[in-house]
Amino acid sequence: MLTVGIYGFNITKVTHFSFGTMFPTCKSISEIIKKMKSRDELHLTAFLELDINDANECRDILFHLTAILSFIEQRPVSFGYSLRKHESMGNLDDDYPKLINIAYSIKSTGIIIKEDYYSKNSRR
Repeated sequence: MLTVGIYGFNITKVTHFSFGTMFPTCKSISEIIKKMKSRDELHLTAFLELDINDANECRDILFHLTAILSFIEQRPVSFGYSLRKHESMGNLDDDYPKLINIAYSIKSTGIIIKEDYYSKNSRR
């Protein structure tokens, strides 16, 4: 099983998929809105726990999800660092990146799919 950080995706509810589960890092609507307003960095907003053992299949899912989630947000979404064996989603080392600086300012026309705090299953 592989668990990776998701940077820049607006999610506040645990969401299950056939290949794994997304766990938000915060459930506060005001906190996620504040993180999503940043134009120069992507904040750690969730973790994806993949229930797949095949490394190639994991890479393929992450590749496609990056494009899908970026389309939904109309801004970059990135899958970053995997958790180390001794880490958990609630117990990260101090050096686990909480944000990623990006080289350009994000210009977004707005989201395509309603946030999950407005419509429970909108991001499934």
